[in-house]
Amino acid sequence: MTTLFLQQVANGLVQGSVYALIAIGLTLIFGIMRVINVAQGAFYMLGGFATYVVFKRMDWGYPLSLPAALVVVAAIAIVCERLAVRPLRGRGEVVSLLATSGVAVVLENLIHLIFGPTPLNVRTPAAYAPVVLGGVFLTQQKLFVLLMACGLSVAVALFVRHGRWGRAIRAVARDHETAALMGVNVDATYALVFALGGALAALAGALLAPLYDVEPLMGNFMLIKAFIVIVMGGMGNIMGAFGGGLLLGVAESLGGGFISIDYKDSFGLIMMIGVLLWRPEGLFRRVVRA
Repeated sequence: MTTLFLQQVANGLVQGSVYALIAIGLTLIFGIMRVINVAQGAFYMLGGFATYVVFKRMDWGYPLSLPAALVVVAAIAIVCERLAVRPLRGRGEVVSLLATSGVAVVLENLIHLIFGPTPLNVRTPAAYAPVVLGGVFLTQQKLFVLLMACGLSVAVALFVRHGRWGRAIRAVARDHETAALMGVNVDATYALVFALGGALAALAGALLAPLYDVEPLMGNFMLIKAFIVIVMGGMGNIMGAFGGGLLLGVAESLGGGFISIDYKDSFGLIMMIGVLLWRPEGLFRRVVRA
């Protein structure tokens, strides 16, 4: 029983760390720009397809697909911010939600036209290679996912808190007009934040691509998970999103393992409702204010 419990926790941490990556980008964009970025799920999907193209079509190897996915999707995110988000700045969160929803639909349909609706396989040898730690079984890819996701989550929090551009980001978040008067390029900061959020989602897609097939609508499911995570962690709280992602992943894994796999996804929704009723500001205090 103990081994089964630890196994489910380990599986949940792997999945939850990916939820955290997507949610951190989502909460960062909202915290700075007050934009509800529904396209975050599409950026996750693009990361998976970028991995497929680099690894399977171009045969460059899986390690090169990670930076390729980051660069390509960050560039696409900058274009989306410039064309669909920036012209509507200041018109409210509902308008931004509708605009990014349109971006998501366009990106999903483009991928559907290019690659078709059939799921594509991106399996690597690491997806099958076993790793046993204290009786807990993982694969090399799952261990890599956990370490990469956790490391990058902490790195983003440190960057926002202590980096030069991080200070500019926090200044714009507090008062963009005052920040502009102090010499901060607000447009460039917004573009950087949107690109960073898109890159984090893309990396999540690239990390999970060897474990699951990629298909045009794969981001919709993960977007829902990301919203659950930021509700639990607290909107605008980077490390709260990290903790919320791990908590959601573990809760789903334990529920699926000990109760029923059929209701695994419902546990997150139940947790979200409970958090909204008990602690609507989120479970974690604001360690890093985006």
